[in-house]
Amino acid sequence: ISLRELLAMPALKGIRIIGGERGLDRRRVSSVTVIDAPDPYQWIQGGELVVTSGYIFRDEPLSIRRAVEKLNERESSGFGIKVQRYLQAVPPEVIALADDLEFPLLDIPFAFAFRDVIDPVLTSIVNRQARQIKFSEQVLSSFSTMVTRGASEEEICASLRKFAKCDLAFCDTTFGTFCFAAAEEFSHIVRNTPLPDLFRQFLSVKIAIGERVYGYLVFHRPPSVASDDDWFIPVSHARTALLLRLQKRLAHAETERRYRNEFVLDILNKNLRFEKELWNRAALLDWDIEGPRHVAVVDIDNYKRQFEDVAGRDALRNIEETKRRIYTIANTVIRSTFPRVPFTEMSDSVAYILPAPLGESAAVRDLQPVLKIIQEEVFGATGKSVTIGVGRVKPSVLQSSESYDEARRALEMIRSAQGPGRIAFWNRLGVNKLLFSLSDVAAAEDFCREMLSPLLDLDEIHRETLLKTLSALAECNWSVKESARLLSVHENTVKYRYKRVRELLDFNPDSSEDRLRMALALKILSLGISTSRSIKTK
Repeated sequence: ISLRELLAMPALKGIRIIGGERGLDRRRVSSVTVIDAPDPYQWIQGGELVVTSGYIFRDEPLSIRRAVEKLNERESSGFGIKVQRYLQAVPPEVIALADDLEFPLLDIPFAFAFRDVIDPVLTSIVNRQARQIKFSEQVLSSFSTMVTRGASEEEICASLRKFAKCDLAFCDTTFGTFCFAAAEEFSHIVRNTPLPDLFRQFLSVKIAIGERVYGYLVFHRPPSVASDDDWFIPVSHARTALLLRLQKRLAHAETERRYRNEFVLDILNKNLRFEKELWNRAALLDWDIEGPRHVAVVDIDNYKRQFEDVAGRDALRNIEETKRRIYTIANTVIRSTFPRVPFTEMSDSVAYILPAPLGESAAVRDLQPVLKIIQEEVFGATGKSVTIGVGRVKPSVLQSSESYDEARRALEMIRSAQGPGRIAFWNRLGVNKLLFSLSDVAAAEDFCREMLSPLLDLDEIHRETLLKTLSALAECNWSVKESARLLSVHENTVKYRYKRVRELLDFNPDSSEDRLRMALALKILSLGISTSRSIKTK
């Protein structure tokens, strides 16, 4: 109980505060101790209201200063002195010290016996503790019942609001959701304010087990406002209830995730023996797999390379948490557009079997902006990039394995040719599909060496400059003017480089055969296939 509350009791009327008044609300009283010996401080344990007749200070009133310092160090709740018994007054220096320390200094009337202070204080404390025990049992019973019957986070928060008498929100960082027991104004603030800013504006409580944080309770009250036991007790029980609820959801989600992943992998790997099995398992998961389908694969760029330099469990945990955030973002965006689609999470990618009821062109048109949102949100939240491949539309989910193979090949091809963070639709890759199939053909290496070897043997700066110019010319139908615009250089610069290339490669741009051979060599080289890599890095 606070010292201010005690002093407001009728039984203690007459006790005056003469110093350290600012500590009346902060100092909590747990017991009362009488001192009249010169060395009592070693027995002070903290929380005591210490009272004295003043006898030990009668010869040296300034020694009260040392008593105040010692009692403050021992976290006593206050110091009451019967000033009129052996002292005429408390020295001003002592009162000033009590004010500085915010340590309550009390003047107990001469007529008060010690029991006149001790009895009402201890009675009040015991009664308060009894009420708290009864209140705690009531709160525990309420939340235990809720947990037993499987109450939701919303129900737990609504119950906590009644006990805590305060609007609140639960920010679930595990599943990325919010639960509110609050007016719309506070709900709007929580939804649209980053967590660090919320913590600065409002009182918050972490929901965690060890280092694993599951979320935060945010209360519509300033963080500096002191909270009493009537607030701490329900918050403590609600935190336990939320943790149990989240653990149950996580266990359920993990079981469903494993079952879902196995099922979708069976589809993508043609591991289903009976068509009826497919429809039954999809119905259990409430998935829509009717009609034409195609597969999109979201692949984390350079994910496995991170493990080459990983040091310690913290670094490993950070990598896995980043992957989980990427998967959560991708799943949220996809399911906001396609709410009932099958998907599976693999070591560094997620595959989705998406509906395409209007055919190939419409599927590409509708899916492209959704995939761009995934890339933008992933980069914004994690600083990482993802490459996305999409296979062709198939008439039935039973052919999803073919679309999946195309999606994987598409993302590998676009990443090799243009780098990470790209989107590739298999049906839009054109001749690149044919050229990419040459990745294991020795003839491709011989062809590239025959066409480009003199240029590739140059030093890195000249090689890259001339290759870039040659690629621009091929892309611009061998127009110097258009190539200069594409490269943002002067036409004379392109003419000079073009002449140098023709001399190096003995290339005749007037020959349609030479132009075709050169364009094919550049395409193969740009795809980054294994045969041409050995040439580029020679």
